[in-house]
Amino acid sequence: MSVKAQVLSALDAARGRYISGQELADQLGVSEDEVKPEARLKEDLKADSASVMMLVMDIESEFEIEVEDDAIEKVKTVADMVKYIEEKM
Repeated sequence: MSVKAQVLSALDAARGRYISGQELADQLGVSEDEVKPEARLKEDLKADSASVMMLVMDIESEFEIEVEDDAIEKVKTVADMVKYIEEKM
């Protein structure tokens, strides 16, 4: 299964909104191959505080949700992020 298929479980098909592995890779400056559900945002994908905040702002805008401050610390992996988005939608 492709990275895109794995990560896109946050797909909202009716509205065509999603996070693609490539978009996440581009934002974090890593290759798309590194973006896997089990990839840890900070340790594996080298997301620093600024890139996490940019990611949060993009998620809020794209999915029209509010990401609570305490959730930012709880989301450790790509899978955690997808699950959080799904729960908020």
